[in-house]
Amino acid sequence: MASEGWNRQDTLPERELIIDAAFELFASDGIRQTTLATVAERAELGEDDVRQHFDDVDQLLLAVLERMDSSFLEAENYMASAPFSALETLRRLATTAKVLVERPQHARMRVVVSFEAIVREGAARTYTQERTESLRWWFSAALNEGIRIGELNPDTDPDARAAEWVAFMEGIQIQWLLHPERIDLVRAYESYIDDLIDQIQAPDDEDS
Repeated sequence: MASEGWNRQDTLPERELIIDAAFELFASDGIRQTTLATVAERAELGEDDVRQHFDDVDQLLLAVLERMDSSFLEAENYMASAPFSALETLRRLATTAKVLVERPQHARMRVVVSFEAIVREGAARTYTQERTESLRWWFSAALNEGIRIGELNPDTDPDARAAEWVAFMEGIQIQWLLHPERIDLVRAYESYIDDLIDQIQAPDDEDS
């Protein structure tokens, strides 16, 4: 074990080692069970080494979440290029599920952070509130644009649909983590999106 840690320290900067160790502990043990001391032990560093980079667990948690968000943006790549298409953007959302299937610990981390956000004040709550608001805003904006360009039914309520989307994502990820043998995450995303498009897509001129 020690030799593996030494090899990792040969190839990764110290700050990245600490973030790696914190991610593993947050996802497996939860946030309140993780301390700078336990992170230092997992990273095979001294606690003072960790404190040179992070003042407390909340600061470390935000660094872990920032790196997760960056890696997701790179992997998902579902933003439609010009000309904008709401329908194509919605269909690309299934990429999120494909990324999570490849990185189940990321899904677990999301659930851990959401739980922590409910039970106490701190970095997890602030991050979750901001992230949820950002997701709802982005989804609602995409639907509003789809209505404007005539792809979506003008009776669509973008804000309500955005809230439903966030609720779906969080709920299906929990079910998948609990019952991965029964829940096909990618298919669940695709099915939800297909049903949503059927409900909000503007009718063809021939059908109207």
